[in-house]
Amino acid sequence: MNPCLFHNAKIFLLDGKNNHCDAMVVENDCFKAFGTFQDLLLSFPEAIKVDLDGRFVFPGFNDAHIHLWKVGSLLGHTLDLRGVHSKPELMALLHDFGVNTTSKGWLLARGFNEALWENRSLPTCKDLDLLFPDRPCQVMRTCAHIVVVNSFALRLAGIDENTPDPLGGHIGRFENGKPNGILYEAAIKQITPFIPEITTVEYKKMILDAQEKCLEMGITSITDPEIYTPQRLAYEALEREGLLKLRVNLFLVHLPDFKPLNPYLSIDQCIGKLQMDTLKFFADGGLSGQTAAVFRPYNASDNYGVLRMSTDYFYNMASKGQINGWKIATHAIGDAAIDQVLTVYEKLKTEVNHSLVHRIEHLGLPHAGHILRMNRLGIICASQPAFVRELGPNFRLYLDTEYQQIVYPYRTLLKEGVTLAFSSDAPVVRDFKPLSGIRDAVQRMDEQGFEHNPQEQIAMEQAFIAYTYGGALADGAGDIKGKMAPNFLADFIVLNKNPFQSSWEDWDQIRIEKVYIGGELIF
Repeated sequence: MNPCLFHNAKIFLLDGKNNHCDAMVVENDCFKAFGTFQDLLLSFPEAIKVDLDGRFVFPGFNDAHIHLWKVGSLLGHTLDLRGVHSKPELMALLHDFGVNTTSKGWLLARGFNEALWENRSLPTCKDLDLLFPDRPCQVMRTCAHIVVVNSFALRLAGIDENTPDPLGGHIGRFENGKPNGILYEAAIKQITPFIPEITTVEYKKMILDAQEKCLEMGITSITDPEIYTPQRLAYEALEREGLLKLRVNLFLVHLPDFKPLNPYLSIDQCIGKLQMDTLKFFADGGLSGQTAAVFRPYNASDNYGVLRMSTDYFYNMASKGQINGWKIATHAIGDAAIDQVLTVYEKLKTEVNHSLVHRIEHLGLPHAGHILRMNRLGIICASQPAFVRELGPNFRLYLDTEYQQIVYPYRTLLKEGVTLAFSSDAPVVRDFKPLSGIRDAVQRMDEQGFEHNPQEQIAMEQAFIAYTYGGALADGAGDIKGKMAPNFLADFIVLNKNPFQSSWEDWDQIRIEKVYIGGELIF
């Protein structure tokens, strides 16, 4: 097949030097050359010419942490409660959803954030019982680390006043000791076995629906960071059927007994879409729900969050995984959790396969010493600038002044040489457009107009790199994707406006006009 010569464009190389060009050649799924149209036409006279009409070209975005199938589930399977402004509004939506659901099976909803309500109290089983006395119901908070279930669901799971808290979790209770339906962290797993399993067909539809949303936003690669066997089988089926358009990195929740699958991390295997070489662990919960593990208590409380694992358990499982060739990625937001993770990662550096590059997901409250340790160990940070915008009001409510000054410290991370990969953690956030995340990293402003530790703002080009090449480095694919450079995968997007010359008022007018993956027009 003849190479393609794309021209009449402003192509941003994102090399830290503000370099760009007006033409490029793509051949066999990869970039071949960059330069002027005249020079490339002389070098590739047989190339098929593609006029980009003066548009602006960037590498495709890599969302380094997005729960793709969960995004798809909110497009039909589960009621979307993101953006709900009060408990009465939540109850009204649940009522309508229940009325429109003919089955008497489980009613599932997700996404509320009570910290933005005038009355900030969580709903309880008593609230849900008013609507659903005779069918099970589960309502998940936006962070996915807290759920509320009704009494019917509590009875199904056998949870009563005599049920002890599980390790790494907590069962909320009324003053009389009876469960109030609020389950924190590992306690959620006591309900999960009683919710009917989603079929492979349903998982495939969720993935495909969410995939189209990603393409609309210019996303060409993603990491789905919490995968068990049923979701893995759905992804593998889609890859076999040729329906997977995105490049997908799957994190398997710690099952380290078998060797990782890593089919495309080679320039000779560019057509494969799936990557599975990383184990996922959870060290704590979330800041917005006050379950992230911290050294100082949350404001006006004696709550220090939840450490999900003992250090010994974490080390033993992670060590077993690393010996089998797995990279390790760990959810750690609070400073206490980050400290535990780095302690384990330091020990792993003395073992077999110590050259494997590990990650910390989120990294909400790292101290200066943590960042220095990350740099020394080569640990990559996958973080979410949209958290500052959508969850920033929670941070102001729950964190003391000292913590607020270090929350998601992007400039410090980059200054100290830590690789930063941007992502959304959708559906935890409602707006998961990478362009929105880039703006958030530069502005650091929440939805109520408050600017969070502005000393941690970064330059726009740094934010673009974190959402493109940073994600590729986090995947272990920094030698084949995420860059506009020869011999890299030709995953790129075409924008109608130049973001570097657009005002914030015009930012939402920037559109993704075309998406190419492996040089093929996908969107």
